[in-house]
Amino acid sequence: MRITYLFFILLFLFACEQENEHAINYRINQYAWRVDTSEMSGTSIRPVFPIVTQVEYVTPSELSPELFDESRVLITLQGKSIFVYPLSFMHIEVINQMINDKYFAVTYCPITKSAMIWNRKIEEEILTLSASGVLYKENLVIYDIEHEQFWSQMLISKIYGNGKQDKPELLSSFETDWQTVKNNFPNAKVFNGIHNDISDSVLHTSLKNAPPPTDDNNNYNLNYNEGEKIYGIILPDEVITYSHNDIENEMKILKLDDIILVSSAQPEFIVSFYTGNLELSIVKNNFPVILTDQNNNKYDVFGKPVNVYGISPLMPIQSYSASWWAWKNFFDSFSEIK
Repeated sequence: MRITYLFFILLFLFACEQENEHAINYRINQYAWRVDTSEMSGTSIRPVFPIVTQVEYVTPSELSPELFDESRVLITLQGKSIFVYPLSFMHIEVINQMINDKYFAVTYCPITKSAMIWNRKIEEEILTLSASGVLYKENLVIYDIEHEQFWSQMLISKIYGNGKQDKPELLSSFETDWQTVKNNFPNAKVFNGIHNDISDSVLHTSLKNAPPPTDDNNNYNLNYNEGEKIYGIILPDEVITYSHNDIENEMKILKLDDIILVSSAQPEFIVSFYTGNLELSIVKNNFPVILTDQNNNKYDVFGKPVNVYGISPLMPIQSYSASWWAWKNFFDSFSEIK
């Protein structure tokens, strides 16, 4: 009798477990909006933008006649190669790349002037990304063809899709001018504007109203112009800001707790890193080497140790540049690094 009773208890517990698992999977698999869709605009018909997985690269010397010295570019180090993406060629807005075991996406929104590099590998799955044709708060919304989900570029997070709390990793990159590339990275791989175009089925997604996000107290007491280009370091509770207008010709370093920001106008760059237990100082007149630590180990502008083995690279911070009005649209609390 006891054995029969025990059997029914175990059967009941197993059924409850299966039901809970089903409920969890149901919540995860159900698609929903996570933002106020009244702040969205555009069309969600996918073929508006191509899905780009192959592009052509040339050397800076081969492309030089097509760009002015002051032309804006996004530059990144992936593996052992330096990649450069002229923003004037980024009308496709999203490029998927695979370099050895590196899977990344170059994203650019011409409205908010925000450019960044995403890691396409999320929880061991590799996503193929494209511009969706939709804007959220006037900023690029990215689409993945594997699950038909939408992602906010400036929030770096999913805004429509299943219940998994996926958040892409932002890979190290920085904006600079074409002259800096020509003078310092002669072997870089530069996107020349030529790409493939994979067709995709038409996707229609209803922009039904969702509960609006909470409206926290805004801290906008910063003297920036609306269209001013601002470099932002995204922390859990606030965005640390630094204006491109404040860049000086001579390299300078700014420190805040365990964060450093290094900037220069000639050559042009703004980068930031976590310092950890390192005491970092500037290396002058040796670009792209910019920093040295207390052990005389040197690091380049990408945070990579120079001619040293066994030393970890500097840890980049989640950061990018965008117009000031766009930062205000997406975030509530700011403080200026000085």
